[in-house]
Amino acid sequence: MGCLRKFIALGLALAFLVMFPLVVWSVSLELVLLNRATYADVLEHAAWYESMIPDLLPTMMMDQEMARRQVPQTDVTVAEVFGALGPDDWRAISELLIPEDWLYTQISHNIGALFNWFETDEAIPDLRVDTSPIRMNVLGLPGREVAGMLILSWDRCTAAQEDQLQKFLDGAGDPVLCQPPGSMIARMSSAIAEPAMGAIASEITGNFDYYRLVWELSPAEQDGIRYGWNALKYNLNLAKRLFWMSYLFPLALLALIVILVVRNAHAFFAWVGWPLLIGGFLSLLLPVLLLLSGLGALGERVAVEINRGIEARQAGILLYGGFESVMTSLIGAYSQPMLIQSAIAIVIGFAALFLAASAFKAPEESFTEMVTLSPEMQSAIEARIQSEVESRLQTHARIMPRSQFAPPGGETKPEEPQDKDA
Repeated sequence: MGCLRKFIALGLALAFLVMFPLVVWSVSLELVLLNRATYADVLEHAAWYESMIPDLLPTMMMDQEMARRQVPQTDVTVAEVFGALGPDDWRAISELLIPEDWLYTQISHNIGALFNWFETDEAIPDLRVDTSPIRMNVLGLPGREVAGMLILSWDRCTAAQEDQLQKFLDGAGDPVLCQPPGSMIARMSSAIAEPAMGAIASEITGNFDYYRLVWELSPAEQDGIRYGWNALKYNLNLAKRLFWMSYLFPLALLALIVILVVRNAHAFFAWVGWPLLIGGFLSLLLPVLLLLSGLGALGERVAVEINRGIEARQAGILLYGGFESVMTSLIGAYSQPMLIQSAIAIVIGFAALFLAASAFKAPEESFTEMVTLSPEMQSAIEARIQSEVESRLQTHARIMPRSQFAPPGGETKPEEPQDKDA
């Protein structure tokens, strides 16, 4: 029966080793994703804006619908006008058209709006994006500077192309995209480059206000949207409260092990210490692999996989450009609570094994120590014990009444005195 209990306890210990790392990883995920401070820390690392903004602008300007749009009064598409720009050109254009803190302001506002919705009784989060600063720059002086950069990105015109371009500017020919002589650059900018910027500005509609868009829908559609947001809030709040309770499952397995096989303090600390120690080291596998795998490369791979599943406009390049550094920050934040929880389990496991090995001795040790006494000492101890027992019996006989020693059949008669002469 004892072997069966130990076999069951080993099975429970294996189940603990599988469940404990999963609990640590899931609790760490909750601590990162549902914590406002996590995103505040990520936003503080402004280096990723430098890579995201140059990708944001061509994504906004060169999505599939915009790229097919023709420049007014020409048969030239927007994609053809902007097609010769390289990464350095887009970076320079981004500095002209997008304010330095614009993206930070938009992202921080919407993250705050999501957490305000999550932590309060608001039915719908106040999500909005203000693109009016970009539109003003596209239509203003920065936009005219960008138009000049567009012309300089084209190949120089040949003699034949100059003649064709002159006819187009005079209103009697087809356009050609090439870099004209200096005397024709201003007219070329007004005829093609600036109208292309205007076509882009027409697509930048200003403010995107999700809350206002919902109110413009029918009552039935509004109810459906509110129900979806409320269901999401309920599930997130429920998960936030249940994540920490998930520790009850591995603790229940340890309790069953204690009930089955623990009979003394030594066994208790041994059976508790080993699972915690091994489970703590197993929990370290994921954060160590994340940290050693190269966070930048891992973030890039994750971004690429996400891009494959995204079909929305203006999403793929944006994610690829800025998501790598965001993923790096999030993975670093995710690893920290896992390392702390694993370290706590390892420390408790080591402490339990130390107590099992040093502070609590097995009961057989005292018996072994007595058996190893010399024969003379053993005889002296046995004689002392025998003498003590006899002394206690004599004392007990003097104190107890004689009637208490009578046989069960009745009282004994006092013994008659014998005749001395007989």
